[in-house]
Amino acid sequence: MPVCPEVLGGLPTPRMPAEIIPVDGERSVSRGALVRTVDGADVTRQYLEGARRALLLGLQAGCYKAILKARSPSCGLDKVYDGTFSKHLCQGHGVFAELLLSHGFQVYTEEDPGIPEL
Repeated sequence: MPVCPEVLGGLPTPRMPAEIIPVDGERSVSRGALVRTVDGADVTRQYLEGARRALLLGLQAGCYKAILKARSPSCGLDKVYDGTFSKHLCQGHGVFAELLLSHGFQVYTEEDPGIPEL
């Protein structure tokens, strides 16, 4: 089932690029990092709300696997942009990917070889 956590959180399409901004060295939004747009707007609340809503939709539909968008601040798995808007990557998960993993989902990106059939 296709979902876009950012849209579910109330953000428009198209929208300004956003990245996870570390706070006190923490890169996880669930532990204090922020999500900001390239022009400085704090969209952390929308990312968290959208991830929560997308998770609930997935659970209600009986989902347990997800294919997400690589490097996205919402859907990135293992690597996301580092918060400097310089296209540099760092270790970490997007907001939605982290939430899915914490709920036992099997998570992949469109770049993973051998994505299982959903």
